[in-house]
Order: sequence, then C-alpha cells, then structure tokens
Amino acid sequence: MREDQGSIVALTACDVLLTQRKALWLLANSANMVVETRSARVDNTTLLARVTEVQDLESKSCSNQEEILGLMRQQRKSSEEQVQKLDEVNQQLVKQDTTSRSILAVTGEALSAILQVKDLLVQVSQDVINVRVVLNSTFLRPMDPTKELPAIIEDPLGRQVPIPPEWLGSLDWEALYALLSCQLKGQNGHEMRLPTLRDGNKCAGKCHSPVSEIRLWNVVPIQELARKRRTPVLL
Repeated sequence: MREDQGSIVALTACDVLLTQRKALWLLANSANMVVETRSARVDNTTLLARVTEVQDLESKSCSNQEEILGLMRQQRKSSEEQVQKLDEVNQQLVKQDTTSRSILAVTGEALSAILQVKDLLVQVSQDVINVRVVLNSTFLRPMDPTKELPAIIEDPLGRQVPIPPEWLGSLDWEALYALLSCQLKGQNGHEMRLPTLRDGNKCAGKCHSPVSEIRLWNVVPIQELARKRRTPVLL
C-alpha cells in the first residue's frame, strides 16, 4: 500500500514537472512568437519604407527620363533642321558647280578665240613689217636718193662739212653754227667770213647790208647727190 502511494506521489511529481515544462515551453513559444511578430512588424515597416524610397526613386527616374526624352526630341528636331539646311546648301553648291563649269567652258572658248586673234595680229604685224621693209627697199629708196645719207655743207672754196643724218632732226642753228666754226677754225677766210655768219644769225635774213648777202655756205643740191650716186631723181 505504501509502495502504491509512493508510486502515485512520484507520478504526480512527474506530471507536475511535465506540466511545468509544457508551460515553460508554451511560454517560450509565446515569447518567440511575440518577438517574431515584433520583428516581422519591424521588417514590414522597413520594407514599406524601402518600397516608398524605391517608388520615389522610380518617379524621379521617370521624370529624368522624360526630361532626357524631351531633350532628345529637341536634338532630333535640330538635327533634322540642320540636315534640311545641308540639303539646301548642297543643292546650291550643285547649281554653282554647274554654273562654274558653264562659265569655265565659255571662258575657255573665249580664251582660245583671244589666242587665235593674238596669233593673227602677230602675223599681221609681221606681214606689215615685211611689207614696209620691202617697200622701203624697192619703192621708197628711189623716191628719196638722199635717204640715210649725210647732209654736206660746202663753201665757195670747195671745203665740205658732212652732217650725219641722225643729227638732222635735232640740230638747230646754234649747234650748226658751233659745228661749222669748229670745223673751219684756223682755215683761210674763216676770220673774214665770221662776221657774216654773226650778222646773218642776228638779222635772221632781214639785214640789207652787202656783207650779209655774201653766201658763205652752199648746200649741195639734190641733183648733184643723185649724179654722184648714179641714181635717178624722181620729181
């Protein structure tokens, strides 16, 4: 009987321990559930905050993308306008190139014609020079037998002073007087005839003294030159 009572007491103590353990386990589980619930709530709050941040970032990204899209559209429009302007410039360049080619063609033809005219003028001038040379040698020379011959001044005593033909166009009376004085200085009759030359220079053909009428110099006539050269005189 005592053994049975001891057994019953032992079983009761074990049941109490088991009951306590279950209670502790349940209490621990409850605490864990509370902690997990609280952590879950914290996690949910954090997740919601993060979702909100992501949504804000997404909205900002969408706004930035819209701005970028607007800028790209403006850039595309500007590019299209530039392409249109380049097409217009290209068309103008094509027209200018065509016009320039036409002008160059006309200029080339005109230059060729000018060169031909130049060659023709050179040939004509050469022909004129040749004709002039031929005329001077065959026709004009007999008409002027004194051409390219010096002018000879002779006094009554037969003394002659030749004057080169290239001097005749520029020789005046004073130069002729000096030339004759130098040529005849110191010869017979020079001192005696010198006043006649001086009187003739001062009077210029208007003096009536007998001394001024003395002819000191006689120009050789053209007939005499023609006779000496044995060429006919054309009158």
